Amino acid sequence: QNDEDDEFGSYFRGSEAPPSSEPPSWAALEYEWMGETWLARLKGEFAKDYFRKLKEFLEAECVKHTVYPPLPQIYSWSRACPFDKVRVVIIGQDPYHGPGQAM
Repeated sequence: QNDEDDEFGSYFRGSEAPPSSEPPSWAALEYEWMGETWLARLKGEFAKDYFRKLKEFLEAECVKHTVYPPLPQIYSWSRACPFDKVRVVIIGQDPYHGPGQAM
């Protein structure tokens, strides 16, 4: 069975490119690059202190180190799989440490 026949194949083959290849400001990152269905459900979190601190940390790390996935792909998961198609979420950390591994 190929991905075209699979109910979810079209969502996991890849994702649309973000609206722009140029990174938006860190403050607008989610609003510019997150998929609409996830943005609608998560936008209340973006103003919270923990989320702001997490973004500040990520911004500082991006200045000092190469961070994966590349910034334009940071929310590709949200564009590849709309919220209403999600049945299970598995939370974990994959040890991506080199180019091409987290894509």
